[in-house]
Amino acid sequence: MVKVILPHTNGQVWIGTDHGGINIVNKNKDSVKYLLNEPDNLNSLSNNAVYALYEDDQGIVWVGTFKGGVELFHPHSSRFALVRREIDTSNPFPWNDVNAFEEDATGEIYVGTNGGGLWKYSPDNGEISNIVKLGNDAIPENLVVVDLFTDHQGVLWIGTYQDGLYAVDGASVTHYEADLDNPDGLKDSNVWKIFEDSKRRLWIGTLREGLFQLDRKRNNFVHFRENGKGMPLTVGYVTGITEDDKGNIWVSGNNGINVFNPDTGYLKNYLVDSPGASFGLSSNEISDLVKDKQGVIWASTNKGLCYFDEQTSRFVVFNEANGVKNKLLVGLEMDNKNNLWLSSQEGIIHAKINRTEPLFSAEFRVFNSGDGLQGDYYNKNALFLSKKGKVYFGGSDGFNFVDPSTFPFYEEESHVVFSEFQLFNQSIAVNEQVNGRILLPSPLNKKREIQLNHDENIFSVSFSSMNYLNPEKNSFQYKLEGFNNDWISLSNAPFEVSFTNLDPGNYRLLVKASNIDGIPGTEISSLAITVLAPFWKTDFAYFVYFIAFVLFVLLAWKWFVGKERSRLKRLDEIKEIHRLAELDQMKSRFFTNISHEFRTPLTLILAPIDKLMEKEGEDSANFYLKTIQKNAKKLLALVNQLMDVKNIEMQTIKLVLSEGDIISLIEDQVRTYQSLSVNTNIGLTFSSDVRNIPCSFDIDKVKK
Repeated sequence: MVKVILPHTNGQVWIGTDHGGINIVNKNKDSVKYLLNEPDNLNSLSNNAVYALYEDDQGIVWVGTFKGGVELFHPHSSRFALVRREIDTSNPFPWNDVNAFEEDATGEIYVGTNGGGLWKYSPDNGEISNIVKLGNDAIPENLVVVDLFTDHQGVLWIGTYQDGLYAVDGASVTHYEADLDNPDGLKDSNVWKIFEDSKRRLWIGTLREGLFQLDRKRNNFVHFRENGKGMPLTVGYVTGITEDDKGNIWVSGNNGINVFNPDTGYLKNYLVDSPGASFGLSSNEISDLVKDKQGVIWASTNKGLCYFDEQTSRFVVFNEANGVKNKLLVGLEMDNKNNLWLSSQEGIIHAKINRTEPLFSAEFRVFNSGDGLQGDYYNKNALFLSKKGKVYFGGSDGFNFVDPSTFPFYEEESHVVFSEFQLFNQSIAVNEQVNGRILLPSPLNKKREIQLNHDENIFSVSFSSMNYLNPEKNSFQYKLEGFNNDWISLSNAPFEVSFTNLDPGNYRLLVKASNIDGIPGTEISSLAITVLAPFWKTDFAYFVYFIAFVLFVLLAWKWFVGKERSRLKRLDEIKEIHRLAELDQMKSRFFTNISHEFRTPLTLILAPIDKLMEKEGEDSANFYLKTIQKNAKKLLALVNQLMDVKNIEMQTIKLVLSEGDIISLIEDQVRTYQSLSVNTNIGLTFSSDVRNIPCSFDIDKVKK
């Protein structure tokens, strides 16, 4: 019974039925494909009763089933063909653990298992059969097959764990067991790698004893170790063997890489810590070697992928820094497009090599169980390129194969959606009040901007790529413009970024997503984040600070100018004092000079008067002469006083004491001015109650 019909955008018609699963009608090819529940396949439809179908904008078809829940389907959800067989519980040897592949002349694939012997797979019809007998010779059905190789004669060589080497030539099987007592025998029962070079020499790599060469004519082995007959190689555990275009044999293992030429004796060892040399190897643990179509030697290691650059004689490394997320690689194979397929313990990696530049670059795509792989863990040596160009990968739960020429690489970009904003670890809902305002008036992915206060300094932003096809492969890159300029990778959920104590300012959170193949997108989603400054850091506050600073500068300038003016005024005052002092000195010198000029004529006047007084006898004449004499002496005394000004300034004036009668001196001085008082009608008298007062005094100073 038909329950639902969905016209798909690719032109197909999906028909959901009740207990009939899904019928996919391809109108162009007139064909019908059926999707049904397969009990042994976890990736099949959960229930055959389909009641609802819906196609989203990514081309994913959502399937609603009866009692089976909701599922989704996309062509890219199962891009790898998977071969897995449920073993009957009565069979104790599981074969799903696949270690090696090889191809016979008819195009059928040999499958070597870990304890389940040798099997054969037909790519045409998908049939699988266990090989336990070839002709009359049996192969142990519990054989642990480690490596498979077909030589130029069509002989199938089987390397095993603890059972030596097998050669299957048509109906005959030859078993080479370890023979420790035979110097020409195989020294290790654990054969890990088999390779035939261009000169048809067969090389056998072992787990513990290094490299051997099988001499087919003599049917013996040449040991290439320090104690062997061959060249002294240092690799004991051999993981890879290949040949370069010069005929050199490259051998890898747990001790770097040995390169030698058995014809010329050339030997070169490449190690991470080679004395006096640096070869660029990322690790001495080499898991495999392969030569591409251009003759370049590639090596997988436990620390990434590398290749040997002939121009520099160094290895160039691809690791987590340039795209190899799963560094622990276990094997590699080159496809017909000269690109690499890498197996790891975390899935399969495709490396598209860009050889346009002197140093190669690569685009890496990562695939895991979500892409339809048998699992994430793959085995050593379980990579193989068939004649038809298909690449086979073996793991612990079956094997996958893919045709690189038609492989649907996922090219669609993933779109980033901002899904949640948290403040102080609390989710903020739309229209929720936060500190008195609505922080998100609309959904974060539509608003695309957030404004925070200065103290709202712990917040987180969550985002998604809305990838439902393989969500565990989601990965993002982000950076916060204004805070950091480098893209930061984020590959593990929860997909959120947190920030604390951002300075006030404008920021932009930029996020881009990688698609399910791990290819970074070019579309960048942005979220504007503004952290407001506190009031003391606002523009207005800074304006106030500026004005205050200007006022402070002006006041400081005014104070400085005032102080400078005071200093200059003081200097002017000092200069004026000095000038006045100099002027006083000039006056003193002037008075001194004048006094000298007065004194000389007075002296000349007094001398003749003194002589006249000695000769004249009349009292009246003598009286006038005495008067003239006194006044002349008085004038001389005044001149002397003027001269004393100089002595006062120079602080050299002295007190000259003498004994005398002070009354008599005063009377004498009064009489000196009596003639002047008569002429001016001024009464001048002197009286004293005592007749005399004898004492010591400076006559000159008292007269003055």
